[in-house]
Amino acid sequence: MSSPSITRVHVVEDDKSVRDGLCLLLRDHGYHPIPWADGASLLAHGEFASTDLIVLDIGLPGIDGVKVVDALRQRGYQNEIVVVSGLSSTSYNRAIDTIQPKNAFRKPIDIEGLLACLSAKPA
Repeated sequence: MSSPSITRVHVVEDDKSVRDGLCLLLRDHGYHPIPWADGASLLAHGEFASTDLIVLDIGLPGIDGVKVVDALRQRGYQNEIVVVSGLSSTSYNRAIDTIQPKNAFRKPIDIEGLLACLSAKPA
């Protein structure tokens, strides 16, 4: 599976072990992962390159993933946001109905599926 080595992937995940594991996996597959512990930190980052991708946990403390997606869209972010979640089925379904992502993964994350959807993104 090929991936552009210059593509930055912002990993927004409050669980440090999950965040670190995802970053290690992405680095091993040629991406440049940038870890964020919460949505506020990502939003404070400001500008995103046209090739930047985001893997976003929707069950974040503080500003939850739904609000992060809303803020990103208001700022004109147009790249697809890959959503991950360990929320209960009801909360997960409600968030997915609101965000309407093309790709969403329940935890534990289907790593092959995640890599496949990231590699399908235009560089």
